[in-house]
Amino acid sequence: PKVDVDYQFLSSVKDNLKNNVAFDILDHIMSERCLARIREERGGTYTVNFSSDSFGHKGRHLSEITFQTRPEMEEILLKDAQELMDEMCKTGPTEEEMDAAVKYLIKSRGEKQQKNANLITWKMMERKNFISTGIPFEFDFEKVVRSFSAKDIQKLAVKVNNGDRFISIYREQ
Repeated sequence: PKVDVDYQFLSSVKDNLKNNVAFDILDHIMSERCLARIREERGGTYTVNFSSDSFGHKGRHLSEITFQTRPEMEEILLKDAQELMDEMCKTGPTEEEMDAAVKYLIKSRGEKQQKNANLITWKMMERKNFISTGIPFEFDFEKVVRSFSAKDIQKLAVKVNNGDRFISIYREQ
C-alpha cells in the first residue's frame, strides 16, 4: 500500500515579477531540503517536491510539499515537512543554498528558453500570462534573481507559513 501526501500552504502575497522569482528561489531551496531529509535521511519516498503557483491578480499563492510514501512513514514525514518549513522561517536559507538556487534557476531558465524559443505555443503561453498577470515575459531574469538576499526569502517563507494550511492524504485500500 501507498499514501499520497499533499501538504498545502495558502498565502496572500502580491502577484508581481519580484515575488514570483522569490517563490522560485524558495521552491528550489525547500525542494532540496525536503529531498535531503525526507528522501535521503528517512528513505521515506522516491521523490518529494516543494512548488508554488499563483492565482493571478488575486494575490493568492499555493505552495505545497508533495510526496508518496508507505503508510507507516506518513506521520513522521508530515512532521518533517512542517519542521523544514519552520526551520526556513526561523533561520532562512544559507548563503550556500542561495548561491546554488540562483545558479540552478539561471541555468534552468536559459535552457528552457533555448528549447522553447521557436515554439508558437510557448510564445502564445507567454503572452497569455502577460495579459492575465501583467508580468512581462521578457526581463533580465539574472538581475532579478540575484537581487534577493537570504533574509528576503526567509520573510517570504514566514508569509507562506502563516497562511492557511491544508493536508490532503490519499491512502490505497
